[in-house]
Amino acid sequence: MLARLLDSALLTFLFVLIVLVILLIPFGNVGGAIGSVLKLAMIIFAIAYEFVAVGRLGQTVGRRVLGIQVVDHLNGAPIGVGRAVLRVFVFALMGLPFYLGYLSYFFDGSGEHRAWHDKAADDRVVRVPKVPLGRSIRDVLSSMTP
Repeated sequence: MLARLLDSALLTFLFVLIVLVILLIPFGNVGGAIGSVLKLAMIIFAIAYEFVAVGRLGQTVGRRVLGIQVVDHLNGAPIGVGRAVLRVFVFALMGLPFYLGYLSYFFDGSGEHRAWHDKAADDRVVRVPKVPLGRSIRDVLSSMTP
């Protein structure tokens, strides 16, 4: 959860910068269109950030800084973008009703503390060495390039 909080703070900071650019730089008659394109780009980036970073690298910036990684349950390899999408979708559903699905972490009979989203994507979360923030940002952004 702390990794998600850090990721959310970084994305919020980026979004605030984009909004400031939209508000402070006069774009003339095309200002509304440019602002809309920037907002759309930010939304697409925020969505792709989790899917691509976890799918390819197994980590977002927050996970790298905290020293945790999402890997394939059997072989420890990255899970791929498709399984990362499934993982996030199931994680979102776990909040229904009343956030009770998040408790599934504590009731995993395997002893690996795999919650429902981990089981759905057949992954597990492992401890890895922590990476400084600046390097984490650089590594995650480079993993997102085609």
